[in-house]
Amino acid sequence: EETFKMKPDFIIAGAARAGTTSLADCLTQHTRIYMPTPFIPEPKVFTDPTLPDEDYLQAYDELFKPFCIGGHRPNKQTKFFLLYGEKTVNYLEVEGVAETIGRVLPDIKIIFCLRNPVDRAYSNWCWSWMNGYETKQFAEAISLELCSDRWRKIPHGLRTSPFNYVHRGRYFDLLVPFSRAFKRGSVIIYIFEEIIKNVQGTVDNFCDHFNIEYTPITVRMKNERAEGFPPMDEGIKALLKAYYSHTVEDLKQCYGLNLDVWEF
Repeated sequence: EETFKMKPDFIIAGAARAGTTSLADCLTQHTRIYMPTPFIPEPKVFTDPTLPDEDYLQAYDELFKPFCIGGHRPNKQTKFFLLYGEKTVNYLEVEGVAETIGRVLPDIKIIFCLRNPVDRAYSNWCWSWMNGYETKQFAEAISLELCSDRWRKIPHGLRTSPFNYVHRGRYFDLLVPFSRAFKRGSVIIYIFEEIIKNVQGTVDNFCDHFNIEYTPITVRMKNERAEGFPPMDEGIKALLKAYYSHTVEDLKQCYGLNLDVWEF
């Protein structure tokens, strides 16, 4: 039988600080799902969307082939697993990635975890502060982001900006290229606040999408709260809610999402 290159069945492509690592951890508890671990650092196969298509396919082949028996086209006998996937959260925000993934892997499902964008922005700032990238208080940091190009600056050693707090939460705008690049039904959206309320139900829903059997999981949702930091200033929270109100409404209308849990 002709050898082939392994490809993912799904990609978790964002958003940052919205439970993607925890979702990946829960999915890999299923005996028929494989994702490369550790989840950090991420594979970042498509972070540079300008490479030859063969480079992406080769990268996935190297990630997955050790977990496929004999290097032949997979079936229930030649695969250790039925589903293969990866998680790289910056795919959501890197220009050109949606089009490249859609061209190279037109039949996969692409998955997004979305979180209340106000809470996500603050969590992102806390992460940047804790990791030594941010020195500005939250109010000043978002003010600088909205009136300068600071949010585009990428320190050495990183692939995306640690100063992108607000723009990263404009989910509707970021999802448009993926909706254009993939056929209807291939873009799956989970809401962070709903995941943490019913992790097993989320994994079961994932299994439904791929027609695989359910399996019980041990809930290990990573705590994404900003512990050790003061609560977000209510004035800043109100400002950000007003900023995001239109994009949240667009999300609800376009994707049929119930976002009541975000309280916009």
